[in-house]
Amino acid sequence: MQAKPVFVEPELITYNLDPQKIEEKITSNTKAIIPVHLYGQACNMTEIMKIAKKHQLYVIEDNAQAHGATHHQQMTGTFGHINATSFYPSKNLGALGDAGAITTNSKDWYESIKIFRNYGSKVRYYNEVIGYNSRLDELQAALLLIKLQKTVPKALLSQFFFINNLNCNNFFNFAFYLHYLMKKIAFILSVVLFFACQKKSDNTKETNSTKVEETQNVSTEARLEEFVFRTDKGVSKIIVKLNINTFKPEVLKYLEMGASEPVDLKILGESTDPLKPDRYIVENPKTNEKFEISKDFGMVATLYKGDEPVTYGRETFCYSDDNQVISTSCGPVFLPIFYSEKSENDLKEVKIKDPVGGEHHPKCPECTYFKGTLPNGKKVDILAHPYSETETKCKITFIVDGKETIFKEK
Repeated sequence: MQAKPVFVEPELITYNLDPQKIEEKITSNTKAIIPVHLYGQACNMTEIMKIAKKHQLYVIEDNAQAHGATHHQQMTGTFGHINATSFYPSKNLGALGDAGAITTNSKDWYESIKIFRNYGSKVRYYNEVIGYNSRLDELQAALLLIKLQKTVPKALLSQFFFINNLNCNNFFNFAFYLHYLMKKIAFILSVVLFFACQKKSDNTKETNSTKVEETQNVSTEARLEEFVFRTDKGVSKIIVKLNINTFKPEVLKYLEMGASEPVDLKILGESTDPLKPDRYIVENPKTNEKFEISKDFGMVATLYKGDEPVTYGRETFCYSDDNQVISTSCGPVFLPIFYSEKSENDLKEVKIKDPVGGEHHPKCPECTYFKGTLPNGKKVDILAHPYSETETKCKITFIVDGKETIFKEK
């Protein structure tokens, strides 16, 4: 294409493209803006689309890490002229190998993409242009369809893929049309995989028992990690002693909401379900209850218990000069926020109007800005200050009735 990428600095809180820094990079040679939605967070597409319209530029969204995210109630991947989505195994919605898709509302682009991905051919053996072999293979499509049916509500699918009914006339995206055609094959594959996994599970019980014994042997090269899920009713925690060489848990504890002491969870082994390779199967010895926990103990830990997964985050307490306190998880994603005028034992959730944020406040244009409502019903403007060489700890400002209160991490 002979296109030259021009990099724009991200917002320091979200790591997404900073709209305030786009226009200074635009020249007469600029053709398009490529916003990348990161960590499940939407870019500020309202401002980006305004800039694109002002300068008559195309917008190409990269939605590989934010499937299902929204900005002002609109799905990511539906703002720009065209959207690229990767289904590489390490992505949020991953296949078992290389896979991807392109979505667009332009029928002309849709027809061109179909030609390029099929050797440049619309009619067999007649090549209009030099193209590629980029067709999504049936096995990847079938597995992705199973994942979509298991994890994404039908209403969300309908919104994301611009469909009200499975009608080929308005189903322009070639990859997802292939998904639809492979639905029956996907069902057969899911049945075969289920019985294959059941058999494998029986054969690996003895191996899993050995793994449990190995996991319980605590290494000296380990660090303690604590992940918190807080509501107005209380706190639930996942406590992990993580081997710094293997990144595997040597001790795993779980504090149920309302309980006074955490219990040691017994790790039964890794999930044998091919659609859930990133989970440990664990058991609460006191209740004999079995559930699943994500293997990745990075910024968050995810507990799969019941119908909906629950995400536990790293909790940070920030204090004002008059000893007011807030609880948040400072980093790329710092929501939700809990607040108390008294102490850490009296925290109540701050209701955030727009959890995507994206607007800018005149008192701190570089801050991530949210509007919310305090537990006492008062409206609050929340400014999350960016990190810098001099400011390496969490700093958040509350503005209530024109009065500013600064909260800092100790």
